[in-house]
Amino acid sequence: MALGVGVLVAVLLAAALRSVPDSIGALAHAEPGWLVAAAGAEALSYLFLGLHIQRLSGPGRRVSLRLGVGAGLVAFGLGNVLPGSPAPGFALAGMELRRRGLPTRVVAMTMALSGWFLAAAFLAIAASVALTATAQGRIPERHETVLLAGSSFVLALLLASVWLTVHPWPIERLALLLARVRWRNERYAAERGRAAGQHWHSDARQALGGPLNGQLVMVAAFGSWMADAGCLRLVLAAVGADVDFDVLLMAYLFAVAVSCLPFLPGGIGAVEVAVPAVLHHYGVPLDQAIAGTVAWRALALVAPAAGGAVTLAGLRLRATHGVRPEAMAAATE
Repeated sequence: MALGVGVLVAVLLAAALRSVPDSIGALAHAEPGWLVAAAGAEALSYLFLGLHIQRLSGPGRRVSLRLGVGAGLVAFGLGNVLPGSPAPGFALAGMELRRRGLPTRVVAMTMALSGWFLAAAFLAIAASVALTATAQGRIPERHETVLLAGSSFVLALLLASVWLTVHPWPIERLALLLARVRWRNERYAAERGRAAGQHWHSDARQALGGPLNGQLVMVAAFGSWMADAGCLRLVLAAVGADVDFDVLLMAYLFAVAVSCLPFLPGGIGAVEVAVPAVLHHYGVPLDQAIAGTVAWRALALVAPAAGGAVTLAGLRLRATHGVRPEAMAAATE
């Protein structure tokens, strides 16, 4: 298996290297208007992330949209290029939120729910794209059954997770199991477990607020993913590539999955091979596929990472200049 993957990567790299001069030419002749629109789409992605974090900060919305966007840049922009991502980004963003007066428990719940909603939105998009691609005959027949079953299972699991937000007893059972692992006394573990489960469920419901707020959170999560995918579509248009929307989403989802590989922060190297390979398989010229991928990575990986680093430095600079947490918390309401 490993040998086969290695050979495939070597072949793809060889083909990519042969296309480098043409790819450079495609980048040099890219349409500036499309590139500006692509940058705007990526900015919109982080605006959705900021709204997402703001709406999860609990009653009173103790995080402003501006601070939410900054936390998103730190967590998902800078965090994507740090070793062990996304945990370091979440930790850095959470630290800055705590410095601005948010209780540790609120910060932990905000970041945990943010990660959960983004993962749920990604899986829902992936399952829907897989079902659509199968229906359109873009998937080899030998993989159709497995893909249909897997996609249906994921969608059912997501629906079940929505049900869990309404009924507290499954969370209480999970907390009880964890308590039994930690404490040997059965009665004490049962009391602590039920109490912890009730607190977790209560905190989650408080963060989510009413049904309308929960819907806004999910819309913001979907919007962030789709705006990022839109950035890829626009840079491909800038270099002259014509891509069907379902093919674009397949390449994009594959890129996100590959970017989660361990020991490769942001999937650097792997994404630049995988995305052109998917696009080229579905008819996009290799030089345009490589040029579009490189431009997209500059806008969607390098620029947010730089923005996250600058934002983190700015937040820490303001914190060291004597801004009281209570005052900052009041200013962000």
